[in-house]
Amino acid sequence: MKRLLLMSLFLSLTLIGSAWAQTRVISGRVLDVTTNDGLPGVSVLVKGTSIGTATNAEGNYTLSVPTDATALIFKQLGYGSQEQAITNSNTIDVTLSVNTEELGEVVVTALGISREKRALGYAVADIKPEQLVQKSEPDVIRTLSGKVAGVVVSNASSTPGASTRIIIRGNTSLSKANGPLFVVDGIPYDNQQTDSDDPLVEGTNYSNRAADIDPNNVLSMTVLKGAAAAALYGSRAAGGVIVITTKTGNRQGGAKGIQIGYNMGYSVEKIAGLPEYQNSYGTGANFVGPFLTNGSWGPRFGSPQAPVTIAHPQAGDPNFPEIPVGTTIPYQAAPNNVKDFFNAGSLFENSVSLTSNGDNARFSAILSRADQKGIIPNSSFVRNNISAGGAGTYKKFTIGGNVAYTNSEQRGPLVGAAVPKGERQPSLGLCFCRGT
Repeated sequence: MKRLLLMSLFLSLTLIGSAWAQTRVISGRVLDVTTNDGLPGVSVLVKGTSIGTATNAEGNYTLSVPTDATALIFKQLGYGSQEQAITNSNTIDVTLSVNTEELGEVVVTALGISREKRALGYAVADIKPEQLVQKSEPDVIRTLSGKVAGVVVSNASSTPGASTRIIIRGNTSLSKANGPLFVVDGIPYDNQQTDSDDPLVEGTNYSNRAADIDPNNVLSMTVLKGAAAAALYGSRAAGGVIVITTKTGNRQGGAKGIQIGYNMGYSVEKIAGLPEYQNSYGTGANFVGPFLTNGSWGPRFGSPQAPVTIAHPQAGDPNFPEIPVGTTIPYQAAPNNVKDFFNAGSLFENSVSLTSNGDNARFSAILSRADQKGIIPNSSFVRNNISAGGAGTYKKFTIGGNVAYTNSEQRGPLVGAAVPKGERQPSLGLCFCRGT
């Protein structure tokens, strides 16, 4: 009996020893490759099994693995997964890098809070920076045209620098502005259109202030649709919110080292089409003069009733001293006077960026210029942007700031013929008259 008990005890100890010998303890730390900080909540799994654990607040982990385990798999939302082979060492440290494809599903919502897109209960749209600069546009609003469902972008006119109207999901008010609220790096932008008291006299279609935002400095743009998405911004966001994070205002690090970038874009604008004009009759009415009116039903060109010459419309006008009294012009058709009036417009953009990233600090600066010439003579828009920003991390504290300077100059022609205040002579506007 004693011999049987001794044999049973010996076999039990042997089995327990074998069980202990089938596992080993592996520990280590998971770090961010850019900041070198520990990553909490990283899943650490034994490949081919359900055995796993997660890193603590400092990025450390400890895991008991079978002796026949071959590799550990490290996973974290927003980072690329990594597989690390198990060697004879009991310590395995890993660095994870940001996965831009996975981050594409993370959007910036109200007050700059980053949320996973599929976890939101309201509609949002995220526009990537490469979509904003794929075609040269004079302002950042026009880059949204045709890219977001439910967003309507319309231009006030073809004048360079003219204001751009944007509406999300239709009008929401009969008395207030229906445009969305712009928030750039947490700062609200006033994007209301500036209207002159008398557009016929003042002669300019003014820009709204969203034209000051440099498209080359946009890191991310999120369109918050509806009241639920924009509730945290109050009544100003009744028409929705467009949240913009700039590259100089970004607090996240990137690839270490110094990087210099240059971006250039050039586009051409032309008149899409013109109406057909008749070239048989000159100015006047009922097939007779007077010959200084805008009507185009005067005498037929070359007919016995048609004069050979007529007085120049600006003859004797003090605003045109080079045209004296008595100057005449032939009474004949000018088939291409409207077509020849317009020019070929152009938009030329240049942008230079400097970025420096270290272990605990980052800095970036962007210098850009946009030069637009309109299809209407003597119309242009020039914008110069200088932006700089940086951030530093000390232990668990991050301090950052950024500054932006914009200087824009808009030049536009008169939009009609009117009598300016204090003058007696009418000013020359855009009047396309046939036969003169």
